[in-house]
Amino acid sequence: MHTILMFQDVMFLKNKVHNNGYLYLFIWLFLVLIFNYLLGNMHPKIVPDTESYLYLSDLETSLGVARTPFYGMIVLLFENIFPNYIFMPWLNFLMLGISTILLFKNTRYFGLSKVASYAISIPFSLSNIAILFMGYVHPEIISISFVLIALSGAFVLAKFPRNLLWLILTPLFLSFAYLLKPGFILFIFILPIFIFLLALLSDIKNLRLFLNKILVLFILSIIPFMTYSTIRLVLVDDFHIVSFAGVNGSGLSGQLIDQDTLLKLDIENKIIANRILEDRLPMEEAGIILPVPINSSNGEKIIWSSLVGYFDIHARNYDHISKLVHSNINNDESWVSFNKRIANFNRAVIQVELKRYISYIVGASTRFFGLLLVTNILFILSLCILGILCMTNINLLQKHIYKDSKIFTFEIIIIFLLISLYILANYIPSIFLAFPARRYVDTAGVFLGSIPLYLIFSIISLKKSLK
Repeated sequence: MHTILMFQDVMFLKNKVHNNGYLYLFIWLFLVLIFNYLLGNMHPKIVPDTESYLYLSDLETSLGVARTPFYGMIVLLFENIFPNYIFMPWLNFLMLGISTILLFKNTRYFGLSKVASYAISIPFSLSNIAILFMGYVHPEIISISFVLIALSGAFVLAKFPRNLLWLILTPLFLSFAYLLKPGFILFIFILPIFIFLLALLSDIKNLRLFLNKILVLFILSIIPFMTYSTIRLVLVDDFHIVSFAGVNGSGLSGQLIDQDTLLKLDIENKIIANRILEDRLPMEEAGIILPVPINSSNGEKIIWSSLVGYFDIHARNYDHISKLVHSNINNDESWVSFNKRIANFNRAVIQVELKRYISYIVGASTRFFGLLLVTNILFILSLCILGILCMTNINLLQKHIYKDSKIFTFEIIIIFLLISLYILANYIPSIFLAFPARRYVDTAGVFLGSIPLYLIFSIISLKKSLK
């Protein structure tokens, strides 16, 4: 009888702690909601990209434009009930909240401490992208939420590969994410890698079973891509999720060319390049785009040097060049055909100006990681708080630095792995195929504050335990 009572007491305390974890999380999300409401973020905002995301027509026409039709379908569904897009900011917050709670729940299920689970689940709600895009009629927050739900499923599958529910839900939400935002397509490969590395860190017991489940996950994740792309191939003759990469990438290729490039291109691509150069000059003279700086040592314009050392010039010009190229679509040309033609042009330019393209990647990377580290509000703020806590608790930290060091190291590695792979999945498409716009960088930085937050929560938890 005494043993039963002890067991009940232990379970009561365990449930109390478990429930407190969710209670604090709900309180946090409520405060985030109030914060966004006071900022005016819970009112819908139409942005330049909104119209293209909302475009809906017959099936063939909808599949032959620059965006997928799925966000437009979501908006239309709620627009019939809540007109003037008034529900969209609330839907953004709802999806943010669900992904936050599931990240907390599933990281705890994986075996992480409450401190680590908070550090992983909280950052999205105070990320740059959440603050800036909460009120936007735009799929960014919803698509990120779907990715985070898929990542939460990865924690479950790494520990319990036989979990049928999350074996279905994980690829399902990942598919929702990349069909809304094709830039998330690399998570088809990143997610199985992440699960495998999580399992390695947790000591896999049945490697063969685990690899089979990862293969199933990969197949389930790629089926929607293959199906949707095949339908587009049949109807609009283009095996991609969208016909956008060509025109979008022209902001890159259009800045790699000069008169010397014309001599290296075939006739069809030479015509495109020549037209860009002809249109680019008056735009430079009018101050619409910035010219390549003249080198002070030899008085020449050196494009590769400008790309490496003064990349912000090219970032500033990117959209203008893309719009310039877009304006040259032929009257009798479909969007899909035009995008293909420009995609071929982009590849041809990269091949003949490989040195400049590599310089572009270097310059774009400096911008990407510079903005990622310097403009991430939560990351900077948490670093400042961590610095203050370390300075004011130096004796406490020196005395208890090795306490539970194995658990601490394990959780730091897990968080670092999550941050690294998430950034990588966003870095590659924004650098190699486009340019690191603030939106792409802010999306990549969602988890960046997790490590300083983990250290802050660990110090606070340590102080509480010693009272």
